[in-house]
Amino acid sequence: MSDDKYLQFYLKHNFDWPSKVKSMGVSKYDPIYQSLTLYAIFYPDKTHEEYMDWRHHRMFSNWEADIFLMSDTEFKYHWPLIVGLLTWIEE
Repeated sequence: MSDDKYLQFYLKHNFDWPSKVKSMGVSKYDPIYQSLTLYAIFYPDKTHEEYMDWRHHRMFSNWEADIFLMSDTEFKYHWPLIVGLLTWIEE
C-alpha cells in the first residue's frame, strides 16, 4: 500500500477542508482534540513526555501542511481524528 494514501484522499476531494473539518466537529482548540485521555486511548504504551511532544506539535502545527510532509504513519500518529475523517469521507 502507498505511503501517501491520506494525501491522495485529501487531494482527491476538492473541499474547503477547514470548513469541512469544523462541520464534522473537529476543532483544533477543542479540549478533546488535545486530551491526555484521548492520547492514552490511541497510544496506551506511550509516555507522558511523548504526549507532551504530541500535544505541542498539534498546538503549533497545521495538519494541512503536515499531510504533505509526513508519511502516513507519522500523520496518523499526530492527527488521528483527521485520518478518521479522511477515511470516512473516502468510504
